[in-house]
Amino acid sequence: MAKGLRCCLLILLVAVAWAQNGFEVSFVQVTSNSVIGGKPIQLLVTMTGPAPRAGELPVISNHPDLAQAYPVPFNAGQSQIQVVVPTRAVEKATQVVISVGAYGNIRDVQVTLEPDAPAVTGLRMPPRMTSGDSGAVTVLLDRTSPRPSRLTLVGNENITVGALTIPANVRQFEAPFATKVLRQGGKGTLTYRGQRTIVAESQLMPPVEVAALQFDPAQVEGGQNVTGTVTLTGAAGAPAKVKLSGPANLRMPPEVTVAEGSSSARFTLIAASARSAQNCTVEAATPVARKTAILAVTPTTSLAAGEAVQYYLMASTKDGWLTVTDASGKPWRLKTSGAPKLVLDPFGYTATLQGRDEAQAVFSVQLKVAGSKEEWKVTGVEVVPLP
Repeated sequence: MAKGLRCCLLILLVAVAWAQNGFEVSFVQVTSNSVIGGKPIQLLVTMTGPAPRAGELPVISNHPDLAQAYPVPFNAGQSQIQVVVPTRAVEKATQVVISVGAYGNIRDVQVTLEPDAPAVTGLRMPPRMTSGDSGAVTVLLDRTSPRPSRLTLVGNENITVGALTIPANVRQFEAPFATKVLRQGGKGTLTYRGQRTIVAESQLMPPVEVAALQFDPAQVEGGQNVTGTVTLTGAAGAPAKVKLSGPANLRMPPEVTVAEGSSSARFTLIAASARSAQNCTVEAATPVARKTAILAVTPTTSLAAGEAVQYYLMASTKDGWLTVTDASGKPWRLKTSGAPKLVLDPFGYTATLQGRDEAQAVFSVQLKVAGSKEEWKVTGVEVVPLP
């Protein structure tokens, strides 16, 4: 209670002393509304007229831990007062309010303290791009920073760029941006405004159209891969991205890039294992055109072969021991380990796994699997000693 009373008395004394000076604050001008934490906030205070006598100008901060404001002395006859408010480093953008004056004659200024971010020394954009595509600008920095910081880049009407963060401990990084579809082409620019202005430019070419999407072959067995080809209506004036999409059982890249001066590009697609035949629709698209193609996926033969091997091993294993008879008629009793590896050969599949006999000797067990499509069975066994 006593402490609060003392503060009130101190404020009252400052107000009385200020009133005796006989002049007031007209306006306060801040050098910059954005200051890097650790650098001072600079103010120019203009009074209503020359000070009749020397005194102190009250200056208060709403964040004294970050911006340390103190009363500023002035001389008789002064009508303008320079005010310097020291600040501390911040990890994120923080707004502070500096109040100048006292009781009925207070002027507030708001300043944002920014993290100490590296300065941008260069921007590199692709020299040519296909309009409607996304891209990345390489940002070059004058130094590394121990912590992430914000970066503002401004695009022209043909470029869209979002909020960016400079990663910690890097001298350069890539930032994504998107371009507008320009039927006649145009220019895209990105601008950084710091201690010096840096502008990067890219020539935006007209968008491309997909003429065809083909697979070779047009039929693939589940679990196998196939080559797809995207063809444009003409040669690309700049690298052009074509987006790819299809059902979940087809694994493909999200997009394929057609090189500048080329009219087609290839990609690899992998079909998931299938128990039955499927017709899958794949789409290739640009912002102005799209084409689809049907890829026939046939049942996976190796899947049925693998099931035949597993069934045979379960039926032939008792009490943890595999009991088999090899091609010469010799019986074997083995303790197997690991899953069998299935390899396609000219007459079907060979499944290989390892085992040990009761004397701990190591053997390789090879199971011959024959059949077609979904009907497979184990037709022979070989047991080979391993060194």
